Amino acid sequence: MLRRARRGRLLAALRDDHHVAPAQASIDLFLIIPEQRHKGIGHDLLEQALRRAEALGCKRVEMLLPEPRDERHAFFEGYGFVNNGYDLYVKAKSG
Repeated sequence: MLRRARRGRLLAALRDDHHVAPAQASIDLFLIIPEQRHKGIGHDLLEQALRRAEALGCKRVEMLLPEPRDERHAFFEGYGFVNNGYDLYVKAKSG
């Protein structure tokens, strides 16, 4: 669990699981409280999670991202996640 807080107040949380399958990670929770969005917190948390997955040898990171489409989808697509059907978004390591 990665968390970012200020003055004892939780601003964001990310829970990930690197034991889903061999060489695969899953982001189970990615939450930024509304008043803290668009301040770089989400970018920091996601970059940390992706670096950690890579360090552990994960070749794939997945997460559920339900409809309706909104800015969340564009955010994760900007990091290379693609919709693999049924609200599943996947980022596979290239190469």
